[in-house]
Amino acid sequence: MPQGEQRMNQGVVNEDFHAKTKRLVESAIGLLNSFVKQGEEIPLQISETYKVTGPGGWSMEYEDKPDYDKLILHHEKEIQALPEFQLWAEAASTDPAVSKHIGHLLGTRRGMINRSPWEYLSHLILAQFSAEHELPAFDSETFKNNYRDMEALFYNDKVWFQLFSPLQNFESDAETIDLGGGLQIRKIAPRELEELLNASKWSPLIPFNEIITLRYAMEFAFETEKYFLSIPLTALEPRYEDELFGKLVTALRLFKAGAIGYNMVRETPLIDTPHLFGGTRAGLDYRRYWGPKYSLQSDELDAFKAFWKQLNTIELSQRAPIGIAISRFNYAYERFGIEDKLIDYMIAFEALYFKTGERGEYRHKLAVRVARLLATGYENRKAIVKEMVEFYDKRSEVVHGERTTFQSGFIEKVEEYLRRSIKHFVQLPRTVGHDQTISQLDLG
Repeated sequence: MPQGEQRMNQGVVNEDFHAKTKRLVESAIGLLNSFVKQGEEIPLQISETYKVTGPGGWSMEYEDKPDYDKLILHHEKEIQALPEFQLWAEAASTDPAVSKHIGHLLGTRRGMINRSPWEYLSHLILAQFSAEHELPAFDSETFKNNYRDMEALFYNDKVWFQLFSPLQNFESDAETIDLGGGLQIRKIAPRELEELLNASKWSPLIPFNEIITLRYAMEFAFETEKYFLSIPLTALEPRYEDELFGKLVTALRLFKAGAIGYNMVRETPLIDTPHLFGGTRAGLDYRRYWGPKYSLQSDELDAFKAFWKQLNTIELSQRAPIGIAISRFNYAYERFGIEDKLIDYMIAFEALYFKTGERGEYRHKLAVRVARLLATGYENRKAIVKEMVEFYDKRSEVVHGERTTFQSGFIEKVEEYLRRSIKHFVQLPRTVGHDQTISQLDLG
């Protein structure tokens, strides 16, 4: 259950702490209002923000926004001097579930931090303010949501996070593609594009001019453990969610042709508290995915979901033929040079079609095995054998430094034969061994 749903279903756990927290936030809002009414000016900060104006369009605006964070921090001593603050701090210290979250290292495997009582309180106070230039009255609905987020942190052993990654060069006629288990591909909202545009000022994970072209994103909600004092080494081992988007993009590439990829993954907590933080990760170099648009339409979704379900059961990092072949397929997919692509594709073919321990240039054996797998009928198989021999010979010319030329559509055909081959091996029953499959091909 995602944390937002968990929060709404949970209700208030500690009624006494809830009541004292509410009274303190109400008093703090009243105190800040009194200072402003006495003539204190609200600090302002110049904000440069981007707005999406339509498909492919955007504008940049400069505006003065109230800096409520600075106002609250300026009156930290006065707020902590309120009698409600002492009652609240005592209530926090007497609840073991709450107290262990205050003044101690706490976090997830992504990092830990020590938070003070003031940081929790100021977070709840700041949530009461909006971007308007007028101080608000206490808003009970806002407080209820933020307090429940805080209790969701205090009273649960695990917390929910969300992964988000824009897909590049992808289109569909579906608003959302639900792949089950909290994983989906969905349209990017304009506000998310605006967030990416604003973030690009500080961290160019995606070039500014390409952000506005994004239309879809991968999204995944997952639960992760909280840790106190230290992070165990076992928590740093790779997990399912770490490789999920890479595997999903691999499935898309194998399912059909089209240039598709991603460059960054953003991880954010699904509860709004001062103790949890996510982050954004990306490769060292930005990758561009130029080529035919990758299009996944509604009438293809059932077939893709079935293929994804099969591929998702395979551990791609294992040193098995299918894992090596898929890795090489992906390497080639992201290369620009035909020669480099061809070398990787042929290594993948050899991983798929050679038995354990087979060595040497089994050009004809490879060609026959591919033909027997991908075609029926003598003439069709004969044509594929001829093409596979040509692929192999071209690869040999490249690796030996000979001059070679490629006809239009050559590398696309190599890619498609490999794609079809990998899909076949993915769909084989797991009880059938790799060498056994090859032996059956040799028998015709």
